[in-house]
Amino acid sequence: MEHLVSRRVFILRSNPVAPDPRVEFTARSLIAEGYTASILAWDRGGTSPQDEIWNGVKIHRYQLPAEFGSGMKNLNKLLRWQVFLWRYLSKHRAEYDILHECDFYTFFPALV
Repeated sequence: MEHLVSRRVFILRSNPVAPDPRVEFTARSLIAEGYTASILAWDRGGTSPQDEIWNGVKIHRYQLPAEFGSGMKNLNKLLRWQVFLWRYLSKHRAEYDILHECDFYTFFPALV
């Protein structure tokens, strides 16, 4: 008897994934193993489409301008990103079985 395995993965990343070879490799690997992969990303520059399909992977980007490496100047925006991420994950809970956090800025909302 085959064991049921959760197959829907949300990959969380605090950059726009445009490109991000590590995240793209992870998504392709998951798909090759029979998983469904979606990416939730933070587009700090606002230069990428908010929603797109890349090689069969749905990418949704939160577009909030922020500078990389600005330290405490970005604290408010970082908190807004984390609140957005938590709300999005809560609202779309029925759409995923597994969360894959790629960095520190996605860890806490996913944990909650």
